[in-house]
Formats: sequence, structure tokens, C-alpha cells
Amino acid sequence: MKIGWYISTLSIAVAFFGPAPMGSMHYVYNPLHAASYAAFSPIAWCLFFAWTVFTAHLGYRNWVIDFFSWRGFRITTRISYAIYLTQFPIFFYNVGRTRSPQYFEFWPAVIFNTNEYLVVFLSSFLLTVLFETPFINVKKLLFSNNRHAKQAAGSSGDGSTSATEPLAAHPAKLDAAPGSSAGGVCPGMMDENENSRSNGYFECDKSKLNC
Repeated sequence: MKIGWYISTLSIAVAFFGPAPMGSMHYVYNPLHAASYAAFSPIAWCLFFAWTVFTAHLGYRNWVIDFFSWRGFRITTRISYAIYLTQFPIFFYNVGRTRSPQYFEFWPAVIFNTNEYLVVFLSSFLLTVLFETPFINVKKLLFSNNRHAKQAAGSSGDGSTSATEPLAAHPAKLDAAPGSSAGGVCPGMMDENENSRSNGYFECDKSKLNC
């Protein structure tokens, strides 16, 4: 387990701190560096979370698993798909409305990004509440109704078949007929309210009934 944690921690550290040299003022752009980061950083990032989920599933606990098990993350989990849909239009809108070059400064960048994050969060929340969640509930309702209808049709179809088909075509049903003890059915324990279909499933000795 320790080796797995070492490898996963190293992978997320490389994914997080790997592009730091590319932010230097003296860095000379190299397409190989950018391509390598774009290709391997998602794999390294996901490797850490895959290992975290795997160890949590096995029952191991540590501060990393406890942190990611925080109930507050349920909110971001619910709106994650809406964030994926809304973030790019908002980002592109802010980029498109920029009409002059901007120089990076820490506090203006923090304020700008905070406002942008708030707009993305609010838009995602509204999209989830007004569209995604209602449609998910409608889908569950439709599929549950179809499932119940198929089950009802299947049960009614089995009942009609057992009532109309001759018993000679089903020797097992003859053995399970009321009052007979040849098929392993106990006549003394038979419920008089049971119908002919349920009598076939009445078990006295499973070895005799071959169920």
C-alpha cells in the first residue's frame, strides 16, 4: 500500500508542479514540453484519484480519504456536469470581450477569477436545479413505469398460460397437484387458499422437487 501511495503522490506532484518551469520569464517555448504535459498530466492526475478510490473501497482510511469523503463535496458532485457545460462559454465570453492587452497582477487576477468562478457556479446551480434534476426524475419515472408494466405483463402472461395449457404437457405440474405426494409435495401442509400455480413452487423437500 505504501508503494502505491508513493507512486500516486509522485504522479500528482509531477502533474501539478511539472509546468512550473514553463512559467519562468526566461523560459524558451518548446512544443515537446507542452505536448508532454498535455498528454501525460491527465493520466498522472487520474492515477492519484484512482488509487485513492481503490484504497477507500478496500476500507483503508487516512487523512486524504477522509478529506475527499467530506459531505460538502456532494454539492460539487451534483453540479459537476453543469459546470462542464457552462464554464467554456463563460470563459470564451470573457476572452472575447477583452479589447486590450492585460498585464498580470496578483490581486486583480484573483478578483477577476473569483467573479468568473462565482458566475460559473451560479449558472451551474441553476442549470442543475431547473433542467438536469427534473429531467433525471422524469427519466427515472418513465423507466420505473415501463419496468412495472413489463413485470405485470409477464406475470399475467404466465398465469394465462398455466391456466390454458393442459397439465399433460407439464409433468412437473402433475406431480405438484393438490393431494398428491409423489412429487415431494406435503399434502398435510398444503394451504387451501394456494392456487394451482403456486402449488408447483411449494417446497417440502428440495432434493425431491429438483428445484
